[in-house]
Amino acid sequence: MADMDVVIDNELLIHCVQIRPVLWDKTLESFKDRNATRNAWHAVCLGLLKDFDNLEDSKKNDFGS
Repeated sequence: MADMDVVIDNELLIHCVQIRPVLWDKTLESFKDRNATRNAWHAVCLGLLKDFDNLEDSKKNDFGS
């Protein structure tokens, strides 16, 4: 995130992932579904950065990595 100075709240990140078992529960069939996991990660990003959808694609990639 070269030019993005975003501070991420660790507790909020943990919460956003915990409430989306598709990201961590391997026993779920949806765990293998790329669209489901992609959508869940998108929701996590929105939970951490409210204007995530308004970012340029390159900045979205920077934020997500």
